Parts: sequence; structure tokens; C-alpha cells
Amino acid sequence: MDCLHFRSSRADSRPGPIGFLLAAALAALLSGVHVSTVNAQSSDTHPPDTLSISSFEGLMDAVSLFNRELSVTAARAAALSEQTDITGTLPDPTVMLGASPFPVHTARGEQVLQLRVEQMLPWPGKRRLMREMAASEAEAADEDIRRLTAERTLEAVHAALAVVQTETLSDEVRDFRERLERFEQVALTRYETGQGDQQSIWKLQLAIAAQDQRLIQLAEDRETAAARISQVVHRPVSIPPGSFRETVPTVMDASPESRAEFRRLQQLLTRSRLAGEAARLQDRPDWGLSATWMAITESDIPASSDGRDALGLGVMVRIPLGRSEQRAREEQARLNESVVQYQIEAFEAGWQAQWNEAWSRLDGLMKRMDHLDMRLLPVAEAMLESSFQSYAAGTSGFLDLLDAERTAFDLRTQRVELQTRSDMTRWTLQRLAGHLESPSDHDLTR
Repeated sequence: MDCLHFRSSRADSRPGPIGFLLAAALAALLSGVHVSTVNAQSSDTHPPDTLSISSFEGLMDAVSLFNRELSVTAARAAALSEQTDITGTLPDPTVMLGASPFPVHTARGEQVLQLRVEQMLPWPGKRRLMREMAASEAEAADEDIRRLTAERTLEAVHAALAVVQTETLSDEVRDFRERLERFEQVALTRYETGQGDQQSIWKLQLAIAAQDQRLIQLAEDRETAAARISQVVHRPVSIPPGSFRETVPTVMDASPESRAEFRRLQQLLTRSRLAGEAARLQDRPDWGLSATWMAITESDIPASSDGRDALGLGVMVRIPLGRSEQRAREEQARLNESVVQYQIEAFEAGWQAQWNEAWSRLDGLMKRMDHLDMRLLPVAEAMLESSFQSYAAGTSGFLDLLDAERTAFDLRTQRVELQTRSDMTRWTLQRLAGHLESPSDHDLTR
């Protein structure tokens, strides 16, 4: 690195043999760092269960299949679905068996055994409401699966777009580095002929070294983005170069009703209303039927005992008497329904604001990209070509050429960033439209 600060004491400021050797060693060192970095990346070994993902479709499938959060949520939804089958059934009958160690003497004989069977019958409508409430809870749990699927899919897509951005920026940096090396050859030629100065060579070498440093940083950013995909997929992931090049279509129209969050709130609202109806039925009496069989044997003690068994039938009524508790239960159900209704209204308003914001952002990004393509980039390329010809002819300075090259490079990297942001916004529109909740139902990469 000391050669970067080397200054010749000769009047013509031309580097001697040592200067050229140091410059060659610096170039070899920088190119060696770049090559060793690439070779180290290509020689990495992956675990045997590594997933190779190269498309958005494969990425969405991997999230659906291997994300453990989705598995947990699906298991909970399945448990609630099973709960629906056992909710609202008749209470189990009660069977009581009694024996008399000391016989009870009755007019018909000695009572030695008693068998009693009871069956409670809730007020008509109570069991139906319980079943419908359980079904609403199960439907809400299913919508939670779709919501979580969309959230994790969008996280993975954003990480995939970050991979694409790092690869595209790396291509731009390599192209910029190659052009700087071409300028370096021109600068060396002008210096050897006495038309240039040594500072131009050092500045170019510093600029080339800076691009090597940036390539290392971009490689690190790519690995970080791939690691984020692994965190979502819950499996080791390998991303081949050139992956995720599909273009996502732009959603032109959507509504909050297409979102899993909205449908979940609708199910919760239905459950709240059913809970209100069930609360109003709590003061209705429950009925019960009973049958009692008594085994009686003949006895000499009571007069006229015949020893025949007896059968008793009964009807029971259970009347709720807690009026304060009943009123509190009805008020709680009413407040819960109001809360869910407010949540639905808030979601609709928030969704509309997010939809408008996403479209405004996408429109602005597309306008900026058009302005770059139609106005800025053509001017920058023309200025760069003119500066290079002027510098080669000796009619302009090195700094003008380097400034023109950096300006064109900055505009190209700016376009890459704008493209990534616009792609992210398109995927956000897909999320807002509810298309990521069941990706198989939508053509997301046509």
C-alpha cells in the first residue's frame, strides 16, 4: 500500500523502474484478491439437505413446504377443525347404579338395587350456535395460515430481489472496472510519452482498488440475502447465479375483501354475533329426562309384598337464576362485536391507504426510470465518449474523463436500485391483492 503514496523526486515526475514494479505488484495484488475471493466462493460446500432455488415459483413452494411457523399454524388450525366435530353435541347421559347393603323395605318388597339413567337436553338453538361458533374459529385459523404464508413469502421475495440487485450491481462494477483499466492503459501511454502525469495513474489505480473493495462487499451482501432466505425457508439454501429473473405482473385492481386478514375479521365478527345470540339464550332452561329401575325382591315383613321390580320416569328442568351474570355476558358479547367491527373498518381504511401509496410509489419510480433512460443516461454516455476521445487526444484533462465515467456509472447503479425498488413495489401490490396467500391460484411470473 506504500506505493499508493509514492512520489518521484525527478523533475519530470516520471516513475523509475521501482515505481513501475510497485504499480505492477499493486495491480497483481488487487487482481489476486478478486480472483481468490471468487475461487473461495465457488469452492464452498453445502450441507446435503441444501435447497437449490432459482425461481420465484420455487421460492414460494419452499416457503410453503418447509417453513416451521406455517406448520405450527396449520397444526393449530387442524386442531380447531377437529374441535368443530365435537362441539354442540348432546351431553353424555348420566348412568347411576346403587346397591342397598341394608335392604330398603317398601310396600312391594325389599329394594336391593337401583339403576338410574339421565339425559339433559339443552334449549333448542344452543347446540347449533356452539357448532357455528366453533366453525367460525376454525375458518379464522385457516385464514391465519394464508396470512402467514403471504407474510413469509414476501420476506423471502424481498431477500431474493436483494440477491438480484447485488448480482446486477456486481456486473456494473465489473464493467466499470474494465473501463478504468482501459483508461489506465491510456494514462500509462500518455505518461510514457511525456503528455500525462503520474497522479492520473495513481488515481486510476485507487479507483480500480475501490471497485475491487465494492465487489467484495457485494459478494457479502449476496450471501447475507441468501441467508435471509434460509431463515424464512428454515433450510440451507443455495442460490445459483442468474436466479430470480422472472418479471412479476402488475396488479391493476384489488379490494380488501381478497385479503386473509379481512376474511379472518369477518369470521371473528360472525363468531361475535353468534356469541351474542348464545348469551341471550343462556337464561333459557335446559330440560332433562330420566328413567329409574329398581330391583325389588319379595319380603315377609311388609304385608302383601309381591317382589316385582319398579320403573320410574322423570322430567327435569334446570333454570338459570343469575340475572346479573346474564346481563354481563350479553354486554360482553355486544362489546366484542363492536371491537371487531371497528377492526374491520380500520383494516379497510388502512388497506386503501397502502394501496394508494404503493401505486404512487410505483408511478414515481417508473417516471424516474423513464427519465434516466430517455434523458440522463444518453447524455452521460455521450459525455463519456467525448471525454475519452478528448483525453486520448490530449485536449482535456484526466479529471474530466474520470468525472464523466463516474457520473455514467452512478446513473447506471441508480437505475439498478430503481429497478429493484419497482420490483419490490410490484410484489407489494401482489401482497395487498392477496395473491401471495395461495400462490398456486395465481400466475405471478407470467
